Amino acid sequence: MSDKAVVESLAWDSAWLGYPVGRVGAQSPRQVAEAVADSQARGLRLLYLVIDSAAEAAIAGAQAAGAWLADVRLTYHKPLPEAILSDQAPQASGIEYQLMTEPSAALDQLALQSSQYSRFRRDARISVQACNLLYAEWLRQALAGGGAWVAVRKGTTLGLLTLGTRNAHASIELLAVSAEARHQGLGQGLVQVAQREASRQGQALLQVVTQETNRAAQLFYEHCGFQLARREHVFHLWQQPE
Repeated sequence: MSDKAVVESLAWDSAWLGYPVGRVGAQSPRQVAEAVADSQARGLRLLYLVIDSAAEAAIAGAQAAGAWLADVRLTYHKPLPEAILSDQAPQASGIEYQLMTEPSAALDQLALQSSQYSRFRRDARISVQACNLLYAEWLRQALAGGGAWVAVRKGTTLGLLTLGTRNAHASIELLAVSAEARHQGLGQGLVQVAQREASRQGQALLQVVTQETNRAAQLFYEHCGFQLARREHVFHLWQQPE
């Protein structure tokens, strides 16, 4: 059986950025070299290289190929009990948690806030406008696909949560609390909402991805009972098509 790393063409990313983009998981220097050659032959302008952080030789190979370390990605998991009471109310003074399906300026701002540590925000070759568009689109898809959960106090939206599915598991996608409402339990309340909704869907595991540079998020999720499951280096390899 071949262990060649297969480069996946990313149609959405390509349309978003306006040039061919691909992604590959590579765990050896040979796989990195094959993926780079394949992406060049196919005329990809940008290649995402995802490498397990323990694969030091593959990481060195990516660096030797000129790839830029865009992110050290941390995936956290939290097992869910078989049932969570549907009426379990998150605890935060005066806060209501509501499902929203319509866009608003407040939701747009919270979605952008969640991009602070994003590899797309950090990559100088991706414009601010393009990054903003990406997060706006993620929010739009969440609203259209079932809605986003918001934390509201006296009619003011102070927090945002969107749920999705990754690798067949429920996944927290966007989570943000406005600056003036932090350290008041809203974030934990939104995580409780995520646990409740994932349990309602019959999911046994809730996961979330954050960045190693975002130490506050790591401490927050660990405080909420999540455990680190995977650590990966994510490189951006920019190349001129041959």
